[in-house]
Amino acid sequence: MKGGTLRRAVRAVCAELPAGATGVRLSRPQDASLPQCRTDLTEDAHTHLYACARLPAQVRERAAAARDAARRLVKKSRELSDQADVLIREAEAATAALRETMRRATG
Repeated sequence: MKGGTLRRAVRAVCAELPAGATGVRLSRPQDASLPQCRTDLTEDAHTHLYACARLPAQVRERAAAARDAARRLVKKSRELSDQADVLIREAEAATAALRETMRRATG
């Protein structure tokens, strides 16, 4: 989610809280927290964004589609990382076997 969208969503969540209760800093997306207790409002903002009846259905649908795409990308990234780990271990084992073969041949 882009920073501007997150800021708008956090503002919407904060608008539902009692006046003056937040003091939320929104200069950076990672600063979407309450300064008094450092509670991260990002998840609340996302939940609100995906369910807010005030938002047009098209916006909610696009937000949900973006969330789903991000989840798929994270899952694929983890799968590729796991595959890379397996290939690295196989390459290390093959290298060790080659060195052992070379040691035996010369020794």
